[in-house]
Amino acid sequence: MDIKKGFSIAAGMIIIVATDSCGLRGDDCADTMYNFEIGIKAYPDKEVLAIGDTLWLEVAAPTELKDKLTGQSVDFSGSKNLSSVVSFAKRDENEDFLIKAANKFNLLLVKGSYASSGDPDSFYEYRLTESDGFYRFKLGVVTTEKGIFRIAFSNATNVSKSQKPCIKASFEINFVDTEVHYNLFPHFGGDPTKPGAYCFRVE
Repeated sequence: MDIKKGFSIAAGMIIIVATDSCGLRGDDCADTMYNFEIGIKAYPDKEVLAIGDTLWLEVAAPTELKDKLTGQSVDFSGSKNLSSVVSFAKRDENEDFLIKAANKFNLLLVKGSYASSGDPDSFYEYRLTESDGFYRFKLGVVTTEKGIFRIAFSNATNVSKSQKPCIKASFEINFVDTEVHYNLFPHFGGDPTKPGAYCFRVE
């Protein structure tokens, strides 16, 4: 077979496979992109906890969400990779949260699943679970030592649907209906109306 002809056939096959996998043959795919916001609650949201207390972190977000850019309601059920990196830090003598602290708590995962961790002393990635029309996550954080701590949730990007992998969305994850105690975070430089972190003291 002529080399150029063979290359053309192979390239054509690759294009067909890629097109079909993204559903461009009639499916809604292309560059569809959504931006959602979901809330997480911390309770009891007391500024001071005692050793042995449990802080609960919980998400119960409907799978039908409002796109932040258009305001339209979107059914985004069937996500295959909606997750967040949860980081744990302890405040040092300079009032910065630079001490790795994931190993300073006992963690009780009730809803959701463990995804990965590149640094188990600092953070874990958890995947939200879907049930009854909601994305759910619940983690118990049992305190084991004194100090001032921060727990932060990352946003989720490139979240895709299992049946339509080319339809992707980003999820902004912030604390809602929760007093986040940013008075314990003197060097905070973010937007206090979009709190992605929660601070507390253990005495």
